[in-house]
Amino acid sequence: MPGHGVVQAQELATSTAVEEGIAVVRAGPISFGTRWGLGGIDVNRLIDEVEVIDGLPFAPLEAVVAYKRAAGRPKDVAHLELIRAWIAGESPPGRRSDPL
Repeated sequence: MPGHGVVQAQELATSTAVEEGIAVVRAGPISFGTRWGLGGIDVNRLIDEVEVIDGLPFAPLEAVVAYKRAAGRPKDVAHLELIRAWIAGESPPGRRSDPL
């Protein structure tokens, strides 16, 4: 159902805003946008390829990486480094590998 995820996100929201023409819902450290505005991403294809994790739909990691590379914001560069470290099986920068 289109928009259903946005409604669910708004119920969890700590804030909502419009940034660069995109509605953004924040729930703690997580933010949800209502569209992907960069990188020439085919949103219909993206929806068809979602990965469901614990009952929630997520964009495939490859699409997230492509989007973050296209955006190039400081937070995206930091996220890309975290993703790279995770894929390589490394402890993320600034974090210990043993949480205890």
